[in-house]
Amino acid sequence: MFEYIKKIINPAKNDSVPFEKLNTMDDPNQIYTYDELGGIGFSSVLSENIANVKKVVWNYSDLVIRNIALGRKESKVAAVIYIDNLIDSHHIDNDIVRPLVLDAYSSGLTSSTEIINELKRGNLITRGQTQLCNNMKEFMEGLLIGGACLLIDGTQEVFTISAKGYVSRGIEESKIEPVMKGPREAFVETLSVNLGLIRKRIQSPNLAIEQIKIGTQTNTKVCIAYLKGVCPPERIYEVRTRLNRIKIDGIIESEYLEEFIQDNPFTLFPQLRNTERPDVVAASLLEGRVAIITDNTPVVLIAPEVKLL
Repeated sequence: MFEYIKKIINPAKNDSVPFEKLNTMDDPNQIYTYDELGGIGFSSVLSENIANVKKVVWNYSDLVIRNIALGRKESKVAAVIYIDNLIDSHHIDNDIVRPLVLDAYSSGLTSSTEIINELKRGNLITRGQTQLCNNMKEFMEGLLIGGACLLIDGTQEVFTISAKGYVSRGIEESKIEPVMKGPREAFVETLSVNLGLIRKRIQSPNLAIEQIKIGTQTNTKVCIAYLKGVCPPERIYEVRTRLNRIKIDGIIESEYLEEFIQDNPFTLFPQLRNTERPDVVAASLLEGRVAIITDNTPVVLIAPEVKLL
């Protein structure tokens, strides 16, 4: 009985992989910064490029590598790489793969060289936001926001094609700022939708929106919006400077930014305003304030609330 208990508590070591050896298998402890990824280019050999991709994302269980053949004459192997949970399979099948393997032939493109040349001209692919990647940093940025990356054997050009398909919440009424009269729309967790709600209310060429990325791990998109000619330049500079000097692993929602950029976190008077309403943001921009919009959160920061930052 005691021998059986000992076996459960202390299992045989030869049945498992030692922890030290496990840490060196497939280099799981290798950490890549975006600066390091920017120094990794692509070769003209597809197998080498795929090997480099796998080295960076070796433990992505939802990574899909789909091989296709381009051209019936001088055929070349290509790979469509994407993360399954971030894309819409309809876009992959009908807007990327179908044009390359079927529509190209019906258009008279029989060789892989002709197909690649048409891709460089911006033809064949029916999806918008198609761009070239020059290094692994641009590749990963496109991959992690719902893009499909097209790698072709024999060429160093890598194409990133928008194929976003993740679930997002629809526009609803604000729960924390209800109104009796006025617009009922509230911000959501998708940055592009929130920017559209602001632009819908301020249809001016002077509405400026600058984008930066904060967080060494999350790489979160943060936008600052202001009206040129209305907002004081020193206010824009101050907000931009305070955001750029934030060094943190990740930004999950806008409250993280609030803690970093406000002057005195212990004061009773609010220095930044939090809002979920696009009309409030639009009115604040018209008053010369700056809006800070963070991806993945419906709460927008307005600066300043009481005094100039």
